[in-house]
Amino acid sequence: MEFPVKLLLTPVMIIWALLLFTVLQQWRAQLPQQRRLPRAASITFLLFWLFCTKPFVDQLAKPLELAYPAFTATTATTPSLAHILVLGCNHQDSSFLPLTSKAEPCSLARLSEAIRLWHLYPQAVLHVSGHIAERSQSHTEFARQYAIAMGVAPAKIVSHGNASNTRGEVQTLIAAIAQQPTAVVTSAMHMPRTCNWFAHYDGRVIAAPTDFYVRRNTTDIGWQGWMPTAQSLHALSYVFYEYMGLVQQYGQLMSDEHRTGTRHETGSAKATGCL
Repeated sequence: MEFPVKLLLTPVMIIWALLLFTVLQQWRAQLPQQRRLPRAASITFLLFWLFCTKPFVDQLAKPLELAYPAFTATTATTPSLAHILVLGCNHQDSSFLPLTSKAEPCSLARLSEAIRLWHLYPQAVLHVSGHIAERSQSHTEFARQYAIAMGVAPAKIVSHGNASNTRGEVQTLIAAIAQQPTAVVTSAMHMPRTCNWFAHYDGRVIAAPTDFYVRRNTTDIGWQGWMPTAQSLHALSYVFYEYMGLVQQYGQLMSDEHRTGTRHETGSAKATGCL
């Protein structure tokens, strides 16, 4: 099929077309003097269209994903890294899956970037973290196996498998790095929340974001980008998840300050938590 045909026959486009058809049928069933497309329906269609388009979702994701630049060999302010931290995400442990297919896209991107950094700094210790209760194979054991398969020396891998959320992972990892030169790897959209926790616990690390959703400037996206897709709707869910996570984090930080009587300047996380 030609590209426009394949684009128009996506599930999101079909659902949108059916909804529009239903509203138009109701409009036609009304008396001529009563025919008016309901305002609520018009707004709903517009929002549904926008929420499923890449340029719109990109604009929501950019403040999160572009807060910290990608790590390069010249990014570090120190001559070498002593530690590379990779935060956990998700994996599946079905026996019919090969090792490279067990990782969810977020974990695959994070582990790949961390392993890339380790090959640049082979003297560094690679720390893998995260806990998923529903898996027969622990997330850290999977991450360890994947890293070894990709060439990381087993003796250079340390697992931290107890923490099941970002806050717990950061607390555990800060205790392990002892203020030595360290890079932290996580999804770009997740990096601001991660750096806020490092700042809160007086940790100092170099941000190494990966797993970017925003890949091109909005001006470089053609007309196809304005067609609704399931991928954009899925990305929007992740964007809202991270914004809600920041709201929850703000409440937790305020609660900590009230309980301890100390104030942490999370707004300066970029200077004090992550470089």
